[in-house]
Amino acid sequence: EAGCSALLVTHPVNVRYLCGFDGSAGALLMTPDRVVLATDGRYVHQAGIQAPDCEVVQTRDYSAVLLDIARTARLSTVGCEGDHVSLNQHARMSELGVDVVATSGLIESLRMVKDAQELDDIRQACSLTESALQSTLDALRVGVTERELARIFSSAAADCGADG
Repeated sequence: EAGCSALLVTHPVNVRYLCGFDGSAGALLMTPDRVVLATDGRYVHQAGIQAPDCEVVQTRDYSAVLLDIARTARLSTVGCEGDHVSLNQHARMSELGVDVVATSGLIESLRMVKDAQELDDIRQACSLTESALQSTLDALRVGVTERELARIFSSAAADCGADG
């Protein structure tokens, strides 16, 4: 649809949406034949667990390694997330022997539409938050500090199954 042979995804929220990896450092290359997640040594183990359907590559220069994979596979045009890549990053990527074109909103438009599992997850999150808030309100009394209430809320949320 965007006229690209592959897509380089660098925005962490979009990487997580597409493959499940929630580390703070990494990028994803999606080609017709492969999905490659590049991350540094701190997150290789985590990537293998959270993104089992991805080929994981350890590197510190995510974009360069992923674009080299695209170049080697003779993919003509690689889209990059123009809304999340600086002009300098785009210029540097364009020097790596692959035609890199800026795209806008491709993954975000997918994220807007919720499937049944996502809707169920949202309902569960709301229910969990409601329970944690009720526990916090039950603890509210004169002399309880905001810090204590925050701890009570966090603890109650974790007890209900929250993961972050």
